[in-house]
Amino acid sequence: MSDLTIRPLNCGTIHTDYSNMVYWTNFGTKLEIPSFIYMIEGAKDHDGKDVKVVVDTSFLDPERGGAPWPASREPGQGVREQLEGAGWKPEEVDILILSHLHWDHSQNCDLFTNAVKYVWAEELQYSMCPVALQAKPYDAPIHPNTRWPVIAQQGIIFEPIWKDNTEIVPGVTYFHTPGHTPGHCSVAVETRVGTYVIAADVIQINEGLERRVPAGQMSSMRDAMDSIHKCIERATKEEYILPGHEISVLEKEVYP
Repeated sequence: MSDLTIRPLNCGTIHTDYSNMVYWTNFGTKLEIPSFIYMIEGAKDHDGKDVKVVVDTSFLDPERGGAPWPASREPGQGVREQLEGAGWKPEEVDILILSHLHWDHSQNCDLFTNAVKYVWAEELQYSMCPVALQAKPYDAPIHPNTRWPVIAQQGIIFEPIWKDNTEIVPGVTYFHTPGHTPGHCSVAVETRVGTYVIAADVIQINEGLERRVPAGQMSSMRDAMDSIHKCIERATKEEYILPGHEISVLEKEVYP
């Protein structure tokens, strides 16, 4: 068992409808949800060298281009500010893991200039040419007035992953949890008390986990439901699952 820890950082607020978080639930109820990135602390590479690992990158600051969905950021909630407040600089990060390439999880990849950037191969492909109705969260080009995804504008080079259950570094495993998007993945982290799962958007808030109901936006209902159970099976305890936009995750600074 590894002795890794997970530090969630709140990098802003997304203003949405409850039904986007839990499928067909509480239509018209407005909800403000956090946009997380995660530091995985205590990691070492396969040679035993200390490495800094971050999962996801949140959305752009308004002055850098805004967001395709209503979102806001208080002073000090920028990705750089949050990381530096926790003791790391983006340029010091060795490994960046992307759960998927929606705007609120991937738009600051350019800050991590020295990191190897991992993403599921199919997600990278799909982000450039998704189904038209799913283009907005990618900022994908579906007509002449739509811009390319921010990751393409930034010229980000990714290391695509093709194999399920890939161990990125000892104790950190990237596993395929499709349904929210075709190439969505979650991250299993071995800690002193067992396996935690950074679920990302396969489980967005606690109610989705409790009821086994996926988010309102999905690429496949069957895959989305199966992926919830994959996260439950992977975690040592159900309470060790960190949903992608659950505000109560911030009740602890570090997990476990």
